Amino acid sequence: MYKRQVVTTQGYDLGVVKEVFNTGANDVVHVKANVGDAFGQKERLIPFVFDDVVQEVDREAKVIKVDWDPGF
Repeated sequence: MYKRQVVTTQGYDLGVVKEVFNTGANDVVHVKANVGDAFGQKERLIPFVFDDVVQEVDREAKVIKVDWDPGF
C-alpha cells in the first residue's frame, strides 16, 4: 500500500495509513499517529465513509482529508 497522509479538514496531521480493513458494515482506516502526537495517540481507527467522515481523497498528493476529532 502506498504511504498516505491522513489530515483533518482543519489541517491537523493525524498520521499515515497503516492498513485498511473491512468490518462488514464499512471499511476502516488504521492510522499510525505521528511521533509526539499532540493528543497522545499512537494509532487511530477511522471509518472510511464518504461524506460523513472522508471528505476528500487526493491520489496525486497521497492525502486523505477527514472530518475527525484528532483527540479521538
